[in-house]
Amino acid sequence: MSIDMGSLHGALGGTASASFLLFLIDNRVVLFFKVYCIAGTLLMAACLGLGSEDLLAPRRIAYVCASLVSLAGAVGVFFVLTASIDSSRLRAAYVEAGTALISGTSVAFVAILNTFGAAARIGGALYSAW
Repeated sequence: MSIDMGSLHGALGGTASASFLLFLIDNRVVLFFKVYCIAGTLLMAACLGLGSEDLLAPRRIAYVCASLVSLAGAVGVFFVLTASIDSSRLRAAYVEAGTALISGTSVAFVAILNTFGAAARIGGALYSAW
């Protein structure tokens, strides 16, 4: 692939960290939370899975996976950006684990991309160990 996956992972991790820090510092602005969700929950696992695919799969399969993940990621970004979030729940002193802050179609894309990422990483580890 023409994209350096290590740089992409670093950029996503840095973006997620910075946006969450800005979210906490700047009066819990919803946009910073959405950027954190995009970089940290929507795209990170899928990009880690693409790294495994790129190393282990034949070129054609790796390119097809990258194309499908890119398309699903772009659509997922749109749905996360347009999702309605109850800002009063974000402003609580503590946001409890399991609280559904983002709902709707965006959750489906998060689940699909995270499932792909986990399957690719675990499958790649099992293949490498075998």
